[in-house]
Amino acid sequence: MAGCADDASVPVSTFTSCAFGVVHDAFPSIELSFLLALGLGWDRSAERMAEGWSNPVGGLLTFGHALGASGLVQVNKAHHLFSVDRRYLLEADSRQGFREDGALAFTTSVGGPLSHIVCSLFRGGHQNRHPPRTRREAAATSPVSATWEAKARLLSMLLPSQLRAVPNAWLVEGTTSVSIRSCLRALPPEEVARIQFEGLEELVASSFLSEVRNRLRTVVRVAQQESERLGSMFDVFRLLTDEVREIATELRAQGRLAPAAAGLDERKLTDRIKEALRISLALLSRPTEDGSHRLVRFIPPGALRDVGFVDGQTLQPIDVGPEALPFWTVLAVRPELPPQPSPASVSERLAEIASRGAKSAAELRLLRIWFSLDPPAPLLENAFREAGLTVPERGPVRAVFYTGEVADKGPRLTSQEAHELLG
Repeated sequence: MAGCADDASVPVSTFTSCAFGVVHDAFPSIELSFLLALGLGWDRSAERMAEGWSNPVGGLLTFGHALGASGLVQVNKAHHLFSVDRRYLLEADSRQGFREDGALAFTTSVGGPLSHIVCSLFRGGHQNRHPPRTRREAAATSPVSATWEAKARLLSMLLPSQLRAVPNAWLVEGTTSVSIRSCLRALPPEEVARIQFEGLEELVASSFLSEVRNRLRTVVRVAQQESERLGSMFDVFRLLTDEVREIATELRAQGRLAPAAAGLDERKLTDRIKEALRISLALLSRPTEDGSHRLVRFIPPGALRDVGFVDGQTLQPIDVGPEALPFWTVLAVRPELPPQPSPASVSERLAEIASRGAKSAAELRLLRIWFSLDPPAPLLENAFREAGLTVPERGPVRAVFYTGEVADKGPRLTSQEAHELLG
């Protein structure tokens, strides 16, 4: 995204002011991570996902992801919205992004295991305005990219220092649940034996639940064996679906369904049982001599959800206060200490904090503001001062004031036209 902004010679705030985006969403967490990376807060990102701003036509999942040319699908759908197809964008007539001088939109596409990421910025809606056809030269200034690279270097120092806050402990970076298909070959036998198939209790009568769980565990083991024999994982997934469909048919015929599931047709019942083929996992981190090491561990459903640190062997929670949590955790706090004036430069002080972690509330606020994508300059300068750093004063900024009134749009004008009429 930083490189895309530099190529287009625009600030990164251009992305959030776009009329819409078509964001890669193989999983909702990927779509959310892109919006957070734009600098939107958690609540605002969730709102934009819910209102369809980041995927007004439903996203890649509605087209049967994974697709070999999913990035082209995203560009095609952006073109449809630019042209005439705004049926799924309810705010298209009033949204500020659709202007006569050309609406802006962006797409993000991910290929492979997050190894190839493409970000594109588009303008549509004004045929007489032609963008420059020359790309930015490689030697030209890249302010957004340079800023991001500096932050990335600090992050590579900061993660190990935060992990050392609690000796011999692993940081729980996050917990989630994934389809068994996503980790079929990684599941050891002991984990398969512990799978509870969360949600199955809503579909199967309680007296038969244990038996059905054992049968599904057998299906998972068979799928694991077939994954070693068959040439394509799609054949394995097809086998898995066939086995689940057979179980669903037998459950209905034998009267073993829960009352709430008895009214589902065969297809919906099969899909609901497939949704229960999930397993929970946690992503753990620990420091090493040259950085940090990550490890994925399978866990019981709901475990470690609100835990900060665990023992690496037993996964037992380690009781730590909020003073030990990393700066990016919303529950992390630091003591309110008086600022310690420092003759160091801004870059030197940031490197010092990154190598040891934030020790005061002021340093904690500085890290949180600094690592946001496009922090407001006054906010960042105030954070520097609170941390004891001297920053150069900026020159005066011209202030613009305007007055206006809200016009009654009446029955024949849109709110946008009423605004233009008043102006």
